[in-house]
Amino acid sequence: MRKLLTCLFALILCNVVLNAQQINNTRTKIITAVSDTIHLDSSVIFKGSVSVSDEEKVYIENKDYLIDYVHSAIIFTNIPSGKKLNIFYKVLLLDLAKPYVHKNSRLRQQEFIEIKNPFLYTPGGINTNDIFK
Repeated sequence: MRKLLTCLFALILCNVVLNAQQINNTRTKIITAVSDTIHLDSSVIFKGSVSVSDEEKVYIENKDYLIDYVHSAIIFTNIPSGKKLNIFYKVLLLDLAKPYVHKNSRLRQQEFIEIKNPFLYTPGGINTNDIFK
């Protein structure tokens, strides 16, 4: 009985951990076309991932609508105003406007200052005394 409870607990724990790791980047929006351009999302949309439809038909990209992938906007060319549309798309989960740095930029020197190697021999340098004379 104890083994059965342990296996059951392990299965539940694995299921919770595995489900917690999934990040969904698919978005669905239901909008009404009130203007020719609508901003969809704050993230960048993947090219070719947009699907626009209503109750009657599926619209075709570059014929019925255009997508500005970088600014996440849809531009209606042949879709009449007032239509209720279902829009499916995938987004990039990174924010491209946010700077991603490995180290603090204040640690970097603003101007280049060469640090001289004290063990490097330079003829005619400071130490011109020959120890073998």
